[in-house]
Amino acid sequence: MHSYSCAGKDEYRALLNSDPFASRYRFLCHLAELYRKQTSFTIPGMCEVCDLPVDFLTDHQCGMRIEHGLPWPNWRERQVCPGCGLASRQRMAFGFMKDLVARRAPSRDYTLYMMEMVTPIFSCARKMLPGITLIGSEYLGPDFQGGSVVRGVRHEDVCRLSLADESVDLVVSNDVMEHVPDPGKGFGEIFRVLRRGGILFLTIPFHSGNETTVVRAEVRAGKVIHHLPAAYHGNPVSPEGSLVFTDFGWDVLAMLRRAGFAQVEVKVIWSYLNGHLGIPMEYFTASKL
Repeated sequence: MHSYSCAGKDEYRALLNSDPFASRYRFLCHLAELYRKQTSFTIPGMCEVCDLPVDFLTDHQCGMRIEHGLPWPNWRERQVCPGCGLASRQRMAFGFMKDLVARRAPSRDYTLYMMEMVTPIFSCARKMLPGITLIGSEYLGPDFQGGSVVRGVRHEDVCRLSLADESVDLVVSNDVMEHVPDPGKGFGEIFRVLRRGGILFLTIPFHSGNETTVVRAEVRAGKVIHHLPAAYHGNPVSPEGSLVFTDFGWDVLAMLRRAGFAQVEVKVIWSYLNGHLGIPMEYFTASKL
């Protein structure tokens, strides 16, 4: 799997305009033409979670769009391994976790906090990352105390984490922060609970064409105030879904630095073999030095 690090917007745009990514974009155009009459199809590859050859399932769910008159799948969400059930974005996150855990110092406990618990990727982490302390949680609503367990699920509010200062080595946030009313405060809480040398792995729906973040909604005096039409994403613990408060732009990098993080980067991955075909498909990393 190829991963490319970008310190900011200029490096990111230069990367996407480079010859390798231009060739990959043309390849995706070819796939869109090849499967234009099919609403689902499979592409062979190797799942880095299952460590097996698989046929990744791709379909037109979760935000398929029309580009150049052709149906383009949401490669980030709809290139799914039939074995582990993880989409491309989730397998990318698991690979990052697995690599860091493998390189952990053997002399002390390693603590991983995932901002999810009732998801396939958390189940994979529990089964396949032995020898660590794994904490998972979901946001269950404003009536619960952080750290409380409700029907087997731990509740946490990222803006008021119950975790102790400098108690976690790695925080993994997969498409969560756009649902947090005050993401800046949430990033500050993540920084607080990370140990020195700890890392935040972050995926968000990233609006790379926007210089500044757009606040779609906010909470005032306990009430949600909408500035844009309400948008919701799927939520495994709520049939109503989760309200999107924020469309992140490039100033998310500055937001992370204001929270105290150093070595803030956006990284772009690509791998035909491992089923990561989105252009671009990004994740962010931020370190606590």
